[in-house]
Amino acid sequence: MMIADVMTAFPETLSPIDTIQKAAQLMRDHDYGSIPIVDEIGALVGIVTDRDIVVQAIAAGRGLETELSECMTQRPDTIPKDLPLTDALHLMDKHQIRRLPVVENGRLIGMVSLSDLAKSQVPEAEKSRALESVSAGGSDLRPGAELPES
Repeated sequence: MMIADVMTAFPETLSPIDTIQKAAQLMRDHDYGSIPIVDEIGALVGIVTDRDIVVQAIAAGRGLETELSECMTQRPDTIPKDLPLTDALHLMDKHQIRRLPVVENGRLIGMVSLSDLAKSQVPEAEKSRALESVSAGGSDLRPGAELPES
């Protein structure tokens, strides 16, 4: 199985000029842990997590009208839709990543999460090891990690 088989296609997105309040409300209303940030042509420019909002904005004394560009992870690592699930699981385990944007030609086409992979047909032993490892200390995206070209 490939990433395209389990990813959430065309997830909700926000723009870099949207506010942290808008992101927080979207996260609350839909139980999201992160939201991809795209430009006007749909190119992925960042991702914002609930933790980014708390640590990078609220704890730093920024207001609710703070633009996401001020607290998002810029140029997040991505994966291609044709990556095998087992490879994605290994990458998430190795880099302690819970969610990854899926891109094609620089444009966001989906998101894949640890939860998506947990529900997949990846062998149980591999899933268990990775899920335990990432859940114990994982975050979302770590810029600069060596992930496959997308």
